[in-house]
Amino acid sequence: MKLWRTLLGRNEVSRFGVDEYAEQLQSAFHNGQLLGGSASWARTEDLETNFTGYIQQIYKANGPIFAIILSRMLLFTEAVFCWWEVGDNGDLGLPAGRSGLGPLERPWPRAGTGELLARMEQDVSLGGNFYAAREGNRLRRLRPDWVTIVLNRPPAEATEVDVEGYWYHPGRHHTAAGDPEPTDTFYPVQDDDEPIGNGPRACHWSPIPDPDALYRGMSWLQPVVNEVMADKAATRHKGKFFDNGATLGTVISAKENLTQKQFDVWRNTILAQHQGVDRAYKPLFLASPVDVTVQGVSLNQLDFKVTQGAGETRLCAAGGVPPIIVGLSEGLASATYSNYAMARRKFGDHWASPQWRSASAALASLVDPPKDDLRLGVNKAGIPFLHEDQKDAADIQSIKATTINVYITAGFTPKSAVLAVDADDRSLLVHSGMVSVQLQPPGSGQGEEEPEEDPHAEELADAALIQAQLTAVKAGVDAGFDPESLVEAVESGDITKAELAAPAAPGAPGQPGQPGAPADSTTPAGRQADLDWGLGGGTGGTGGPQNPPGAAPVAGAPVAPQPPPAGT
Repeated sequence: MKLWRTLLGRNEVSRFGVDEYAEQLQSAFHNGQLLGGSASWARTEDLETNFTGYIQQIYKANGPIFAIILSRMLLFTEAVFCWWEVGDNGDLGLPAGRSGLGPLERPWPRAGTGELLARMEQDVSLGGNFYAAREGNRLRRLRPDWVTIVLNRPPAEATEVDVEGYWYHPGRHHTAAGDPEPTDTFYPVQDDDEPIGNGPRACHWSPIPDPDALYRGMSWLQPVVNEVMADKAATRHKGKFFDNGATLGTVISAKENLTQKQFDVWRNTILAQHQGVDRAYKPLFLASPVDVTVQGVSLNQLDFKVTQGAGETRLCAAGGVPPIIVGLSEGLASATYSNYAMARRKFGDHWASPQWRSASAALASLVDPPKDDLRLGVNKAGIPFLHEDQKDAADIQSIKATTINVYITAGFTPKSAVLAVDADDRSLLVHSGMVSVQLQPPGSGQGEEEPEEDPHAEELADAALIQAQLTAVKAGVDAGFDPESLVEAVESGDITKAELAAPAAPGAPGQPGQPGAPADSTTPAGRQADLDWGLGGGTGGTGGPQNPPGAAPVAGAPVAPQPPPAGT
């Protein structure tokens, strides 16, 4: 208990509701100047606003505020957390998986990341601060008005002031927290590089810092409380307009003097028959002498749309949401596709991205990265709201493809070129050591070491040449050309030397050695089609004697094809 008292030594600060806050804020201005004043400096920092009052009197009672917070929430809850590699310039590089992010994906039973982010948005909008504690593999949301930030020393007495931890006193507002109770929990602050372990650990997210405190945040609703009150007053005014007969006021005067009793009866009778929306537009019958005069203007003449529209625009500006995104009247009055696209881009770039970045940094204290040099972030690839228009996306892809091609042509590796373009980080480029031909000076290839030649390359080339020549000769023989002329034509490379074979004598077809005729029994197998008469520099396929056309077959000599008989 002494430790608690030492840590929690502080001055009590009285708080007030939304109406009191608006009244005091208005009275703080004197002749257009804001009077000075600051919060009490103590060893604790508590929620400055009335969290319950903001919920009941603003969030649940004002349509524009609910719509603004809902628009923020719908985009904010689309995020999916993952680990990212960090480049040398500090930017996020490639995704590195989701290992160890179970508490963020399943923060508590039957809840996902979306509900965690929804609670975060509600707490920072209505209270300026979000607190959560990790207990085992789950998270526990800490209601902001039940949390007190405990400092190591009063800020007014020392320059080195840090957070000792967070005192959670459930069910008790900080103004009535008193001394610590057995149900309270103190979450000490741990170093970022310290493992999670089994002990309790808390995180604190305050996207808008309170300038009147060191670590506490403030709600974006605080500067526009008067606007909220004015909007609620305008709404009540419209309600009263309809409640009182759909006119601003009707004056009914009697020409004769009436006693108080007569006046009360007369007045109550008229009100009972004509006051209220259900009795509006009924005819009024009065006996003379009575004068009826309608005072004021109609609802259309009052132009409530302009009056409330200006206030709604200021609320949207404070909340960081364009009116066209929320669907408010002033935003829809100028709604076009191009305007919506620009508003969507502004909402995503100027609000959502910074919110996700700061929220990731706060939640990173509740999870351990699988390895060093990893940072918790949001994968935006699956968020439809952030997708560019189809034409813009096609133009962007075309520019990226051209840039990648330029990098590859310059000698950078294809993988590094893609990574550098996707991450917009030229430090990711890796050169292959090879340069484009256009970048080599003339003659740069001379004097370099010649590659070692294959000792069998010449033999392989000769074999390929002989094979090609044999194929050409065989095709010519099949077409009816003289074999010897074909050989000469092929060896010289002059096709004009090929001659047609002489006509055969009658009855010649079918003799051995003729094209298409069976080989003579004395002709060795395979020698009949051997037409290599000196193609390789030899005297025949095996160097044996030739068998000239028309001669009887000779053993060991090839049989020359004979021309087809006349008349066939």
